[in-house]
Amino acid sequence: MTIETLSQYAGWVMGICACFMFFYKPARQWLYNKLIHPDKQQDKQINMLNDRIGDVESWQRKQQHDIDVSAVERYILMRSMRSCLEAVSGKRNNGNVDESIDEINEFLAEQAHKTKSRMNP
Repeated sequence: MTIETLSQYAGWVMGICACFMFFYKPARQWLYNKLIHPDKQQDKQINMLNDRIGDVESWQRKQQHDIDVSAVERYILMRSMRSCLEAVSGKRNNGNVDESIDEINEFLAEQAHKTKSRMNP
């Protein structure tokens, strides 16, 4: 064996080692994720999706609570406006007050039939 052939063999060995070192980590990760434990990657994705779904549901519950509170507040304001109009109507100061009271009564009756559960504070 000559020095020239030994240097060629050493070059081949170094080239093979360099390729092995370059591709070892990606190949190892691919084997681990695809062949050895493919479920772990899917489990991570499923957990992330479940967390996102939980966040959206929490946000929807908060929005629904705000809507319910808003409906109750509007109902209370409507009843107080009706009471004020009835007080003014008792003094017979304005003819339009009686019409307004009738309109409010009709509206409250419609709302009571539509959303009975939201009218209870």
